[in-house]
Amino acid sequence: MKFCSVPDCEDEHHAKGYCQKHYNHLRRYGSPYLTKPIPTLSPITDSVTYHPLYETWRGMIRRCHGDHFRYKDYGGRGISVCQEWRDDFWLFVKDVGERPVNHTLDRKDNQGNYEIGNVKWSTVAEQNTNKRPRKKVEVDF
Repeated sequence: MKFCSVPDCEDEHHAKGYCQKHYNHLRRYGSPYLTKPIPTLSPITDSVTYHPLYETWRGMIRRCHGDHFRYKDYGGRGISVCQEWRDDFWLFVKDVGERPVNHTLDRKDNQGNYEIGNVKWSTVAEQNTNKRPRKKVEVDF
């Protein structure tokens, strides 16, 4: 019989290595260790999906590891999201901090992964200077 992977929990394994209680915490709050959301981070509701950075986190993971129409430009090029951030939304929030107004998440090294030390908040103008070179296509008329 398997048991929950959370330290000091002796309940029977349910899914993804966690008991029913900790699995539900993972699904609801983004971490099996949280029993309720951090109020200062998500004042609107107790659901992680209403956090201002949730769509940023979700889109980053989908572009690199999932079913996003831009997968070829991210995951298809070998760019990934560090395992810690994929597993724990709240750790991602803690590491990147609050989003400044009119900024989006940007990678410092455009060939590098989404990981601590390689991400920053940038304006659209700043991101336009951090692009990989476009392929030139010549068309004969």
